[in-house]
Amino acid sequence: MFSLFNCFSEGYLIHCPFLGQVTSFAQVEKESKLLLWTIAMLGARYHFTYHDQYPAIQAAHSRLYGHKLCQAVEHPLDLQALLLLCTWPAAVDSQWKDPSWMLIGAAISCARQMGLDKPKDEVFFGTRRANNQLARFPPRLLQLTWLRCFALDVQMSLWHGNLPTLAAARYYRAVTDFCRDPSIPRDCALQMELHVRASRFLLQIDESLVPPQLAWTVATTFAQDLADLKRDRAQDWTLEVGLVADTAQMYIYMASHVQIESGHTDGMDNVTAAYAKELIQLAVSPAIQCIEYMWELYSQRESHCPSFREDSTPLPGCPKHHSRTLFYAATVLLQYLDSETNMQHPRLNAVRNAFQKAHLMFSSCPLSREHVNAGRSLDVAGRAIGRHQGHLKSNVTTRMGASSMYNLTWLSGLLRGRESDEDYGLPPRVVQQDGQSIAELTSSVNMSTEPLVVPTTQLSQWNDWDASSIAMPANELGFPFGIWDEALYQDWLNTSATFGIADWNAAYPSASTG
Repeated sequence: MFSLFNCFSEGYLIHCPFLGQVTSFAQVEKESKLLLWTIAMLGARYHFTYHDQYPAIQAAHSRLYGHKLCQAVEHPLDLQALLLLCTWPAAVDSQWKDPSWMLIGAAISCARQMGLDKPKDEVFFGTRRANNQLARFPPRLLQLTWLRCFALDVQMSLWHGNLPTLAAARYYRAVTDFCRDPSIPRDCALQMELHVRASRFLLQIDESLVPPQLAWTVATTFAQDLADLKRDRAQDWTLEVGLVADTAQMYIYMASHVQIESGHTDGMDNVTAAYAKELIQLAVSPAIQCIEYMWELYSQRESHCPSFREDSTPLPGCPKHHSRTLFYAATVLLQYLDSETNMQHPRLNAVRNAFQKAHLMFSSCPLSREHVNAGRSLDVAGRAIGRHQGHLKSNVTTRMGASSMYNLTWLSGLLRGRESDEDYGLPPRVVQQDGQSIAELTSSVNMSTEPLVVPTTQLSQWNDWDASSIAMPANELGFPFGIWDEALYQDWLNTSATFGIADWNAAYPSASTG
């Protein structure tokens, strides 16, 4: 247990300011078995010595976790365990099976029921047992627990493309009031300020339907606000704060872009198209910044987390949101490459170098199937875009900024033949007509009622990643996405002078937010 706890402290604890100091394992187990064994499970997951114990600990933890959620969660330490599980969920075969979004909803409901968002505890005698009374816990830790609920809510909303659950004035006010407490770390308070602003702008974007210049104005105003905040709070601006700012800015730009596209499904005039294209261009700079920050963490992973297994994860100890952000940033870069007309512009080198770094990070750890699968999705989609071909179709437009990520996943799935895979393709739709059931096979390529007829012998299995099987599509398939742009993968990082973010901002100053 000491080794597992030390591993947790080494890699994870820095991201958990809401956890109190542990002086006795026995005391923690008495207060919350779920918290103790959640820490042990996370410590064992990538532990250099005890990783073989992880399956057994995870199985036992699942039983404890399931039993706990069959009852009302009343203890703040149990709530903190749920927040750890939201931050570092167990590996899943498909990201759509990740229950983090569901679990954060439960955690938020628990926190509100406990009254963590209130300025004081007003639960009357007889309502809550003595060992669950909030007065037993330091106010600072309770405030930080609520702040983590709010932060995870915004992060989940960005990733999945939904409005935050806590997007309301009363919750913004609670976060702001808590962050005025001098005991709250200044960088943490600044991150929360950024989350509040991102939540407000997501709400504003959701309510501003037309015209397109309004979506553009919302996004550029948000970027200017971040630049002003960075200037005014320069002494508190850390690299993690910068990551939160760049992530929010990237999503806001793309959410505004998607909103313009969704309002002009029949085509855009030149002015509207210019607004939409500029928003993609503006999203590139924060996307590159995010990737560069992740690259620094990746380069220092062995020195920061020596207890972790080698090649177990590219970003040891980092919340899963970091990996999600990395994937989304790569998605933004691919969308830019797919829409750019001038393929000779020098800024393309910065985009390609950053994308190559993202792809390398995802592909560098064969022990992490989630990261490897993400790298393969980027690889397949990356070979099919570029040269202003418009291969990355806007099939999804209802998930705000996350729509771009869904569209890339859609493209990657089509390239791998998943539309004919019964586990991934659209199921038959049953309609009642004249009292009889009629099955309509809906194609996921063109959403028509005509099924896509392709020679099945030509389709590779979706998990067949041999290079020869994905290098070129079979001509007989009527491949809908044009040519494969192999040039995107030639000599990206083999130049004598690496073209970095400073060069990007110099070449395209309007993308810089200061």
